[in-house]
Amino acid sequence: MSAGHTSGPWALSGNSKTWALLDAAGFRIALVDKGGLDAAANARLIAAAPELLEALRDELEFVEMERRWSEASDLTKWIDRCERLEAIIAKAEGRS
Repeated sequence: MSAGHTSGPWALSGNSKTWALLDAAGFRIALVDKGGLDAAANARLIAAAPELLEALRDELEFVEMERRWSEASDLTKWIDRCERLEAIIAKAEGRS
């Protein structure tokens, strides 16, 4: 499945003004200005995005499998979880 984004893992490299997000080959894919209080945390979160998206996809697959085996009374809980995961993945993939 094409991710529609630069494959991970991504890494951070910084200077006095910006954090550079680098792909696996070391090419810069984004810059985060160090001016804000949360700049380092934001840069780390962005750098983790490919792994987070992959983990969400794995979790959705697991939750869908569990939903098939769950009791009817638990079905709403599983459907809600699947819909939430699907919405987050769609947002990350530019489908929402």
